[in-house]
Amino acid sequence: MIGLLYIAIAWISGYVILKQLLPSIFDFSKSLSLTGKQVKLPAWAVTLPASYLVGTLLVTWTTYISAYLFRTSGKPMLYGNIAAFSIFSLIIIYFITKDIRNVVTTFKSTISGIRNSSFLKLTSLRFYMF
Repeated sequence: MIGLLYIAIAWISGYVILKQLLPSIFDFSKSLSLTGKQVKLPAWAVTLPASYLVGTLLVTWTTYISAYLFRTSGKPMLYGNIAAFSIFSLIIIYFITKDIRNVVTTFKSTISGIRNSSFLKLTSLRFYMF
């Protein structure tokens, strides 16, 4: 159960950090591929994996660096996980309460995009090329 909490905190914190540092990743419908064609990829197909990767990278770095700082204690990884959970939970709470309306509209549009997408239907299998 704690592992699922770890993944959720990593994923959500990656989403929040990407939203603040790289907002162009959430709307790339006007961008062109290397061949000059318009990119026809749903935004969630990029933002969900990117937020997971960024969040996991940052949370694990924070966990291991803080575990190194607590190395003289009896259980350094326990204290490292507590520190990382606390830090990233505060970051998530800060940015979600900062712009709660934007989070709600983004969540609703992501859910409706996933439901309406033909990406999930097995009858029309598509391969998205970058």
